[in-house]
Amino acid sequence: MKKILKITFLMFRPSAAGGDRVISIYARYLKQHGHSVEIVGLATPRPSFKQSIKNLYRGKRREPSPTLHFENAGINVRLVKNSDSVTDDNIPDADVVIGTYWLTAEWVAQLNPSKGVKAYFVQANESKFPGVDIDRVKDTYRKPLKKITISKEIDDLMRNEFDDAPVALIHNSVDHQQFYAQPRAKNAIPTVGFIYHNSSLKGVDTTLKAIEAIRDKIPNLKIVSFGACVPDKTLPLPAGCDFQFHPQQNDIRKFYARCDVWLSASRYEGFGLPLLESMACRCPVVTTNVGAAQDLVTDGVQGYIVPIDDSEALAEKALKVLTVSDDDWQKMSDNAHETATRYNWDDAGALFEAALFKIVEENRNTEQ
Repeated sequence: MKKILKITFLMFRPSAAGGDRVISIYARYLKQHGHSVEIVGLATPRPSFKQSIKNLYRGKRREPSPTLHFENAGINVRLVKNSDSVTDDNIPDADVVIGTYWLTAEWVAQLNPSKGVKAYFVQANESKFPGVDIDRVKDTYRKPLKKITISKEIDDLMRNEFDDAPVALIHNSVDHQQFYAQPRAKNAIPTVGFIYHNSSLKGVDTTLKAIEAIRDKIPNLKIVSFGACVPDKTLPLPAGCDFQFHPQQNDIRKFYARCDVWLSASRYEGFGLPLLESMACRCPVVTTNVGAAQDLVTDGVQGYIVPIDDSEALAEKALKVLTVSDDDWQKMSDNAHETATRYNWDDAGALFEAALFKIVEENRNTEQ
């Protein structure tokens, strides 16, 4: 009989971010397979009355529930209020406790052994995040926590820079019931898409420059976009761009499926889920060489990989996708779909579950 594990995921401040969605998917898988799963994190402080008035005046829309992904997955989240950390008093005893962000890894390292074998789900090299204490982040990678990674880039980082071989490398997938599209022909009017974000890491400034260059060659170019940030004057949308703020999760596929090529100019990604999402919707991609790009994209097959901060290369490769023959575009679309659908979240969930069993078993053998 399979052993049932008690598992605790420690979050920083749960949000609607993609990394939190990945955690919610694994939490749901583990719960559905009989395990006891707890999500514990810090509550986001409510804005002051003064800040609320400012937000209203600026037209800032209400953000979605910070626990949205977990609610959708049927997982309860325990939020610790009026605190800047999670401690032994806030979490149950368990078989394994998993840090999911560098601050939570610091908390995990301080916990009593009764809270579980200490693990670390590393979804990004967070020392590259703006505003973080780089030395503290890197110190968490040196801690004796059992690591699970999501891309070869991060796995290599742990092995080569921090001399710590992760327990498992488990690639992300996408929900193929949520992200899908029927086979289609290239649009009569070329159409590009991108995700809008005001973080410099996402490279939207590079994307916008590339779109200008593409429009010089294709004046009637259609542009679609969505994002969790309201566009502002520092990064204005291209004229005529069809943008939607925070579309419903089940509507996101429609954006990908409208496009002939999806652009991503990120300066850093741990993985880059939108690549897989767009490919699952049969959209070729042009992406910077970050995250899992090299795991997913071969030049000319599913799309193209370009250097970071190179708007000219981004535009050049996008134009290449937009101007190929209908048959060649169809092949690229089919290749993108095949790559995105050869592996699913149940496959990933089974690997994640196996990694947790391995972590617990190895600890038990060490203690004997």
